[in-house]
Amino acid sequence: MRNNLQNHIRSTIRRALYGTLGLPMLALPVALAQQTTNEPVKLEKMVVTGSLIPTAETVGPAPVDIVGAERIQQVGSQDVLATLKALNPGFAGNVNVGQTVNNGGFGEANLGLRNLATLVLLNGRRLGNSAFSNGAFVDVNTIPLSMIERIEVLKDGASALYGSEAVGGVINIITKKNYNGAEISGRIGFPTQKTSNDLLEYRASVVAGASSEKASFTAGAQYYHMDPLLTKDRPLASLGNADRAAMNLEAASYISPSFPGKVQARTNSLGFINVKSFFLAGSPFLQGQPGYNPNLTTPPVFPGQTFSGPNSVDNYNAYAIANGYVDPTGNGLGPYVPATGAPQLNTTLFGTHSILSQDRRQAFATGEYDLNGKQATLFGEFLYSNHESKGALAPSPVISLFDSRIFVPSNNVYNPFGIDLGPVGGAATPRIRSRFIQSGNRIFDALTDYYHFVGGIKGDFENGYTYNAAYTFNRYDQTQFTRNAVNGAALDAALEPNPDPALAAAGLSKLRDPNGNFVPMYNIFFTPTQPYPTRTGPNSQATIDAIKTTLYQSGQADEWNMDGSITGEPYELPGGKLAFAIGGGFQSASLAVDFDGLTQIGKVPGLNAAAPTRGRRDAWSGFVEVRIPVTSPDMNIPGFHSLGITAAGRYSSYDPGGDSKVPKVLVRWQPFDEQVTVRGSYSQSFIAPTTFDLFGGAAENNPFLTVGGAQA
Repeated sequence: MRNNLQNHIRSTIRRALYGTLGLPMLALPVALAQQTTNEPVKLEKMVVTGSLIPTAETVGPAPVDIVGAERIQQVGSQDVLATLKALNPGFAGNVNVGQTVNNGGFGEANLGLRNLATLVLLNGRRLGNSAFSNGAFVDVNTIPLSMIERIEVLKDGASALYGSEAVGGVINIITKKNYNGAEISGRIGFPTQKTSNDLLEYRASVVAGASSEKASFTAGAQYYHMDPLLTKDRPLASLGNADRAAMNLEAASYISPSFPGKVQARTNSLGFINVKSFFLAGSPFLQGQPGYNPNLTTPPVFPGQTFSGPNSVDNYNAYAIANGYVDPTGNGLGPYVPATGAPQLNTTLFGTHSILSQDRRQAFATGEYDLNGKQATLFGEFLYSNHESKGALAPSPVISLFDSRIFVPSNNVYNPFGIDLGPVGGAATPRIRSRFIQSGNRIFDALTDYYHFVGGIKGDFENGYTYNAAYTFNRYDQTQFTRNAVNGAALDAALEPNPDPALAAAGLSKLRDPNGNFVPMYNIFFTPTQPYPTRTGPNSQATIDAIKTTLYQSGQADEWNMDGSITGEPYELPGGKLAFAIGGGFQSASLAVDFDGLTQIGKVPGLNAAAPTRGRRDAWSGFVEVRIPVTSPDMNIPGFHSLGITAAGRYSSYDPGGDSKVPKVLVRWQPFDEQVTVRGSYSQSFIAPTTFDLFGGAAENNPFLTVGGAQA
């Protein structure tokens, strides 16, 4: 919960501005009111989302919700996603994600009505899909909230008019235009609950514009910042599994079975099924339990001895006891103590983020100029958004040496089992779990530059027809850096003894630091003795620094469109004028996503492998929409105060991807008067394959080993 000072700041600044800028306008509304008191109100025709035919009807044939600027300000949310989720239950699905996703969200915000693909427009034209969403979603965090005049939400499929992605509906964000004067606004918020940081949120914006009979220009800029919310600062988001079970909640993904000092014995050829877990005796999870030994941080090694197979850990314990290991609790247990109660690590203790930090810098401009009255009007708009988000995950886990592609040779001086472990070890070897707590939290730093440009011409013909044609360009330039990741190739070298026997005897590995010096061998079998979130361990800082790395992911998504339409009312029918809209366009979308070499070959413990993507998709399309007024109020037909039918169809051809033909029929019926409106529709929608669908590189998620046809 936040104390929001926005209204006070806005009202104070508005009074100062309007006191200076508004005086010449004070007498104008009174004069206009005197002139128009006895005249009937005539509504101007305009295009509303859901139809391309201008209409003066207050209730159109399509179900459209309109959220105005005042309502947006009343909600007090920081972005478009949060605003719509607060006002419309249709945005409650898990497609609607924002900066509350701390693993893979890149600080973006995506929208989807009823969890279905939803088209997002800005002033009636397409916004580009981001590169890091694999070209599938618009990042609505690129749109400054201060520039929004209203948001129109079409809650019906609309592929027949708008093309691909309009399955769940259409969101059309309308910006401020024909603006006169200036407005400066600010917002600050802070938590009422205790947090580890300030958790401040603030926004500052300016909007200014001027207009004349022939031209108008509106521009604005906005800066937004929000501190990260640490997961541990919200009890419900950091509960242990026992507390969650008591509240009938599912086990949380932040509760991890992977932490230092844990070994699992595979009891059969199926690998991880029916495993038996052991903790090194010095593990903080064993404090106060039989077998706990606070002085044992690394397992004793017995040169020349090997322990493998389903009983490898039990055999190792028996050998250690026979050769002098003493359980200080007097229970006769070995260095590896059988786990009781299945304790697991709550990774939120490390200071992970539930809400990413955000910094957004945005600018927007829109303008029109009449070349020849209303017969030819040039228009254009420009949007730029610079966005940075940062998030923190717990240190990289080792769920198993095989899955993490980590090889520990038999001659590693810390290897207690005396056999090769990892990808070459086979299913019968012990399963080593760990976590690189000495490397620190994984920090994800995502940077986005987004450009949106529209230029076009529109006008009215003398016979009542209108035309509209425009060119639209969208580009995302995105980069993400993952800091404190583990270089798997460097780790392999740090796990192997130096080939020089003298250096190996000194505990040095094959890995060199930036100065060319060999670093000490890495110990993956250790356990800390202090309770988590301790980050202490026996490995030298030189080794930690040598295996840490920064990964990168880059993406560029370009999309440009040329479209045009003509509308008109060619015939007068008994129920009113027949109206139509016809048009078409061309669209080209390209996507390029690249990864660092370690990610491509899957040598990053705790992160999945991914391959680059590069491709382009083109599309031609044409559409027609016809509105037929069947009855009107002037006809005085009982039960049919007003009845209208709208039919639309669209043909699209994708290269590559094939063709699509989709229809739509809408009926609008007012049986008695304007107070009751009944609407119905039939439509078909489609989703064209994205560039990533067509050209996407291979990706990996939660790798597993298959042995004998079974998942291991």
